Amino acid sequence: MKKVLSSMVAIASLLMLGTSCSSEEVAPVTGESAVTLSVTLPDGIQSRAFGDGTTAQKLQMLVLDGETALPVFTGADPTVLSTDINLTKQVTLRLAAGKTYKVVCWASAKKSPYTFDTATRTVTANYEGALTGDEKLDAFYAAQDITVTGNTTETVKLYRPFAQLNIGTNDLAAAKAAGFDAKTVKVTVPTYKSLNLVTGAVEAGDPVAVHFGEGALPTGETFPKAGYEYLSMNYLLMSADKQLVDLEFTVKAADGSTRTLPVSAVPVQRNYRTNIYGSLLTNSVNINVEIVPDFNVPDYEGEKFEATAKVNGVEYPSFAAAVEAVNAGDAGTYNVVLQGTTSWETGDAGDNANKCFINPASTVNLDLNGKSLTMTGSGGFVNAAKMNISNGTIVDKTAYKYENGETAWEFTYLEFEGGEYTFDNVTFNNSVMFKGTKATATNCIFKGIATLTSNQSDEYCLWIGKGDVTLKGCKISNGYRGVKAHNGYGTEDINIVIDGCEFFDLAGKAAVLTDRKVVSCDIKDCIFRDVQAGGQGMYAYQSYTSLKPKVSNCRVVFTKAQGLVNFAKQVNEVKMSYSDKTLTFELGSDIDLAGINWEPIGQTGVQQFQGVFDGKNYTIKNLTINKVSTEAYVVAGFFGWLNNGANVKNVKFDGVKITASGYAGVVAGYIENHVTPEAQISNCHVNNATISSRANGSAKGAKVGGIIGMFTDPAHVTNCSVSNTIIDAARDAGQIVGATYADRIVNCTATNVNVTANGTGDGSNVRNELIGRVL
Repeated sequence: MKKVLSSMVAIASLLMLGTSCSSEEVAPVTGESAVTLSVTLPDGIQSRAFGDGTTAQKLQMLVLDGETALPVFTGADPTVLSTDINLTKQVTLRLAAGKTYKVVCWASAKKSPYTFDTATRTVTANYEGALTGDEKLDAFYAAQDITVTGNTTETVKLYRPFAQLNIGTNDLAAAKAAGFDAKTVKVTVPTYKSLNLVTGAVEAGDPVAVHFGEGALPTGETFPKAGYEYLSMNYLLMSADKQLVDLEFTVKAADGSTRTLPVSAVPVQRNYRTNIYGSLLTNSVNINVEIVPDFNVPDYEGEKFEATAKVNGVEYPSFAAAVEAVNAGDAGTYNVVLQGTTSWETGDAGDNANKCFINPASTVNLDLNGKSLTMTGSGGFVNAAKMNISNGTIVDKTAYKYENGETAWEFTYLEFEGGEYTFDNVTFNNSVMFKGTKATATNCIFKGIATLTSNQSDEYCLWIGKGDVTLKGCKISNGYRGVKAHNGYGTEDINIVIDGCEFFDLAGKAAVLTDRKVVSCDIKDCIFRDVQAGGQGMYAYQSYTSLKPKVSNCRVVFTKAQGLVNFAKQVNEVKMSYSDKTLTFELGSDIDLAGINWEPIGQTGVQQFQGVFDGKNYTIKNLTINKVSTEAYVVAGFFGWLNNGANVKNVKFDGVKITASGYAGVVAGYIENHVTPEAQISNCHVNNATISSRANGSAKGAKVGGIIGMFTDPAHVTNCSVSNTIIDAARDAGQIVGATYADRIVNCTATNVNVTANGTGDGSNVRNELIGRVL
């Protein structure tokens, strides 16, 4: 710690000697001690280079009372001092002795994209129009406590909230000689857009991709790694913790031609430099990535990420060299560990074509080591050895284009072919196909292609082409469909087990498609979140053959209104009863149905819901139902007609309007149950409802309640409540249920519920009691 403090003093002293040092007198506040704050940017002693701090010429300062957290400045602007700064600035205040204050500073360029909100102590960035290499994006901040013990001078050292991303190459001249004269670079990379200067926290969530426009190649700058020249530099607003991001940069030549290179799993961290370098214009296979400490952070040595690989502890200069070493060795077990982000050029798809590891008697344990392996080439990763891949990201940057143009029926995926594979804790970006004899994936993530121009209906996160495949604890997302199992050209059977996996954000069809040569498919203990039901209404699967996958103990979770609308259609139009209860339907968040004329789930003569619906104590808001009819037995409710063994539980409703002519209740209009197990409604709660059922022709305006209109034996309504609700009916109406058997309402309550006869019937059995008519 002494070394750090002495270094700070030395830097401040040199800054005062080497640059102009200005001072500012500020209107005093109540106090007895003169405190001089020496505000210092960190890089003033450096020679001219990216990040020397000279572009930060505007200083904004808050001094906050340590007890009230209110600003102590007085005068024209009571909240903030705004002044110029040239690497250092002295500000003198008179502050109360014995008190503690917090000094908050922000220094940036005068035309920077940053806005400092003094009320929230937050800086926000507007990156619209930002260019690659623009040093106006550089800035510094501090939030430092000082305790006043007498007249004193305090040094306030500012640091960057940014990572500095440097991209360099050693082949500019070679590329120019080959006809590619690089002139500009643009970069797409995730970054945050706000920073709380007091807490140092960025906004919640992951950083969002920002497109930094074309900027000229830097001149007169020295790249941090000897022998390389700058292609680009960017400042990224990042958190204090190291994160891994995927980025892409495009180099444009004088003739307008471009070269684009993606780099995955790049480490970035606040106040650190990340350097990406290699022969990037002529050879993009081996890329070096390193993160190094910067700007007075002496206790962190940094972590080096170079694109080397180790085989049984011996280091090789590239992954390709490691593959060659394994293939040159005898049969055995080889432990290959990536030391950095790297690439592998795949060959043609098809068995026995361009094998990676060629010895079928060997076992290769490939530890991605938290790094990214990007697959380029034609898409065929063919392997003879038994291969275990773990702990990292595999990115498909192969052709993945349509085989015969935009109207072809399938994509060229990255295909893992040949032998036996296991994958543990691997993320697959941009889809993948398993086509080995056996594949087991545990705790893996399968992501579809983020953007497609057309034919998206044929895009899958995972395609199973043959063999025995087990997915356990995996996440499948961001595709049109999750998993396709189909051997379109071969004769080999497919057997699938999908255990404890989660499917979400699938745009088009059911989670799993089973087709030709699928012999068995077992789907168990899985979650299907906001997925489509598919043509057969099963959510978990759709089968194009006579095989029906076995589904057990799976959950369909809705977080969006459209998901509930589609669910109602599966019961009402596809005529799915879900009576086998292999799927439990759940809410995953509160859902607002405002603007939707709700069609009750299940109707007499159409189909009744016989499954399980668990609201998980979430709330359905603004339910509106209009079921006015002259026909008898037209029912109204979130569920219209429940039948044999249906179970609805743990749902809240707030803000309901039902207009009907027959049976009506917020949770359900009617339960008809003649078999065991009995139907149940439990732990459901209604608030702020208006329910009206008026006689109209054969519809009698009867059997109306806050929870359910009517149900028969055997069924129960348990632990339910209705509050702040108005009910009117022609007859047979109660606070909880319009008509049922007395012993079937258990532990239910009504608060501020008013039940009245509306004059369209004889008004019999309309009661301000839990049950209107006791059967």
